[in-house]
Parts: sequence; C-alpha cells; structure tokens
Amino acid sequence: MRKGLTVVFILVGIVAAYFLGANSSVPLILDDMEDYEENLVETDKQFIKSGQKININGYVIDGEEYYRLKDLEDILGFSTKTDDINKTIELMPDGEIQVNNFKPQDFKEYSLKIDYQDNKVEVEYDRKTKGIEARYLNKKTGEKIRGEEAENLIESKLLSIDYSAGEEDIINRIIESLGLDQNYKKFELDIEYMDNSEFQIEKIK
Repeated sequence: MRKGLTVVFILVGIVAAYFLGANSSVPLILDDMEDYEENLVETDKQFIKSGQKININGYVIDGEEYYRLKDLEDILGFSTKTDDINKTIELMPDGEIQVNNFKPQDFKEYSLKIDYQDNKVEVEYDRKTKGIEARYLNKKTGEKIRGEEAENLIESKLLSIDYSAGEEDIINRIIESLGLDQNYKKFELDIEYMDNSEFQIEKIK
C-alpha cells in the first residue's frame, strides 16, 4: 500500500480525535498498514449534510471506519493546504482557502443537458482560439441565449460550482443555480479543462 494512504489514515484519526473528543474510540495511528491491505472493506454508509447525501468512500479496518482527509473537509468544516517542500499539511477553518476552486479560464468545454417530461435545458460553453462560444436553451421558458449574455450566465451560475464535491451535490447545485426542479428524466454533464483532464456525470431516473 502506498505511504500516502498511511499518512491519510493517520491524519484522519487525528482530525477525528479533535472533533469527537479525547475519549473517541478512533485509533490515531495504525502500526503497519500493510497488515490490513488485504482486509480492507468499503463502508456502506452515506454522509448527509443539510439534507443532502454526500458520496464518500471509506474503509473498515478492525471494526473502525476510516475516510480520506480530503473527502471530510466540507463535512467537518475545515480545509487543508499541502506544502510539498516542507512536507506539511496545514488544517485551517473552512473559508480560508477553497479546494479545487476553478476559475472560468480553467474550463475548455462545458456541455450540460437536462431532460424533463415537458422541458429540455441545454448549455454549451466552448473556449476557442478566437473566443468563447456560449449557448443557453430552456425550452419551457423559451429562453434561447447566445454570445456574451450566455457566457456571463454560464460563468456566474455554473463555472463557479465546486466540481470536486459528490455527484449528487453537484447535480443539486446545478439545478438550484438554474432555478430548475428535481424531476428530471436524464442529466448529462461533460467538462474538459484546459489541462485536458475531463469530468462527466450521467444520471437517468
């Protein structure tokens, strides 16, 4: 098992002890993570915050549950700042930094399609050499916006969302931001960043 995972588990134990109190049954340090590698079992629980389910992968080791420090940032209300030079990870109260805080210029292509029984919403944002091509369509309201107006709408309402969150949280934030309802039939999101990395969500009800 990678050393990084050992460090993460240790940090999670420390953070859990801080938030749960000194009498917490969460062990702070595991002596040898390699002894547990073959016995890792994924947890079957879901976190819920403000009524919204958050998808976080965790593992059960000797009856105790462990989660990645990065995945717990939003739930426990803190952020982390890694210093690779000094080999440190600083824990800070939520709000001092934003993790994966993408800016509009980080997006190369953004395509969103949401199908309803009586409506269809489509968003296209494409950063080309000559400029940005943007389009927003809402068939129910009759909105059909292109150009700079669509560009401003997409950047302010959609490109400011934290796409490092859980899938359901991302879907809910997009729908809320656009003033839509949850009764969609199909949700498709395709993002390509300027570094050529990609992110997709597809959900059919």
